[in-house]
Amino acid sequence: MYRKIQTSFWEDGKIVDNFTPDDKYFYLYLMTNPHTNLCGCYEISRRQMENETGYTPERVEKELQRICELHKIAAYSDNTKELLLYNWHKYNWKGSDTLKKGIISEIDEIKNAEFAEFLLDVFNGNNDRQTPTGDMIEAEKPAKSEKKRQYGEYKKVLLTDNEYNRLIQDFGDEKTQKAIVFFDAYIKEKGYKTKSHYLAMRRWVFRAIEEQDAGRNKWKSGGYGGRQSDEEFNEILNNG
Repeated sequence: MYRKIQTSFWEDGKIVDNFTPDDKYFYLYLMTNPHTNLCGCYEISRRQMENETGYTPERVEKELQRICELHKIAAYSDNTKELLLYNWHKYNWKGSDTLKKGIISEIDEIKNAEFAEFLLDVFNGNNDRQTPTGDMIEAEKPAKSEKKRQYGEYKKVLLTDNEYNRLIQDFGDEKTQKAIVFFDAYIKEKGYKTKSHYLAMRRWVFRAIEEQDAGRNKWKSGGYGGRQSDEEFNEILNNG
């Protein structure tokens, strides 16, 4: 595996004016190390950074803070040991449908919900959302897992209060309720499983509802329309 770095990297005004030699080296390392992937958010520990760069723990801490907090081009989560490169998608997401499916598959595996949500929004064309900040400062305090509530007639949709409120905020109450009804019925009928119902809803459920409302498929209002729509639904799901 190899990574391409454009020669314009060395002429970028921000790099030229604001980056120290150590900043350049560390940023290049974050873009080319063996843990990088398609989506631009990958697991890597501080110890791995130390071993692979030759930096001391103090030096890695300093460079992470400069990259994430001063230059604001990445975010790191000590809770999940994941690093997110904000602009990775601009240079590495151009390609085939197979590549896009691989990107979505990797986003589904991201443990930090804020990072995953950011990349899903970028993937779906929403480039205006605020970049996540990570949790470097309070790394010694593991994130408390919120209790998930059951939604829908069959109680199959599981969302935390924060996730539910975010969906209402981003998509509106009416669309969110329709999406819950749709997703609840689909899980009931198909036994669909995923790590995060919240991310699944953001990834493809709302898109499926839009397809339904536009009359471009065979779903019926009030839920999933039947087995004759499996092929169409799976096409949206796989391309989500």
